[in-house]
Amino acid sequence: MGATAVILDPSATLTRITSLHDQISNTLSTSLGKWAFEYKLFRENPASAGTSSSASPSSSFLYTLNFSQYPGDLFVLTNGTGVVMQGDFDSVLTTKLQSLWLPRQTIKAEGNAYQLQSGDFVFRTANLFLQGSFKGLVVQIEYTKECDDAEAIAKINEILANYELEYSNAKVGRTRMESAWQFVETISK
Repeated sequence: MGATAVILDPSATLTRITSLHDQISNTLSTSLGKWAFEYKLFRENPASAGTSSSASPSSSFLYTLNFSQYPGDLFVLTNGTGVVMQGDFDSVLTTKLQSLWLPRQTIKAEGNAYQLQSGDFVFRTANLFLQGSFKGLVVQIEYTKECDDAEAIAKINEILANYELEYSNAKVGRTRMESAWQFVETISK
């Protein structure tokens, strides 16, 4: 994995999304097929922590992410750490650990993935839905070449500028786990 960046455009319209896909299709891109992910947010159960407040400001959160490009892997993230689980941990979380973690929301994203510039970039786009309502367009771009963060951000923004997008973070994801955290940080804003 090279360097990844995740962007959320909550004000994207259907026209904007269609235009973006048309622009990508009109370049020398290769379709990699459908791309999707599911993001679940859980809040620590205050009763398990011995507090009575249902909205404790010190509550911790647990996030799970399933990505179609990593079939069978579930990214579980909490308190700045994460682990990749295999198997049916999601059902364990909702049945065996329900006294510790309360489900808050589930966000689903469905879209497409493309390869750009002979494989130097992987461009993934998806429409984000919360309980059936459209919440925006999410874009993940991966620069597959090895380089430092500054060069990766410059290369990523060079490609994004073609699609009227910009990555304003000063950090890129270098591992699958860092990339998963990028999704959490971007969606949780």
